[in-house]
Amino acid sequence: METLTLAIEDGIALLTLNRPEVLNSIDTRLIADMRAAVAEVAINPDARVLLITGAGRGFCAGADLAAQGQRQDGMSVGQGVAHGMTVGFNPMMRELYALQKPIVAAVNGVAAGGGVGLALAADIVIAAKSASFVQVFGP
Repeated sequence: METLTLAIEDGIALLTLNRPEVLNSIDTRLIADMRAAVAEVAINPDARVLLITGAGRGFCAGADLAAQGQRQDGMSVGQGVAHGMTVGFNPMMRELYALQKPIVAAVNGVAAGGGVGLALAADIVIAAKSASFVQVFGP
């Protein structure tokens, strides 16, 4: 997996979002990797709990808007984000909700937009002193 790491040890599946250079923002690659990791945790009897955290100084900054700006399909950034949520982020979140194992989010630094949603998908959220939660709403 290119955008995250998954290590299973002592019953804990540690999933670390690993795009620290962009505050672990969500792009199509991260969504695909996250879905694969959740599927792996779901069937692995050695994984009794899923712990999600972010590498570097942030948990997850939400959608990778820079990647949306590079679209070549004629969609605006807003249309691209909405489309990405429909075909990628929302199915990923449904798979997290369906996971029959407890989920813990260890939030360090910023959790914004979809990063807040990712944290709230957990059964337990542990926030470091550095944690901040930000939701952005358009006009």
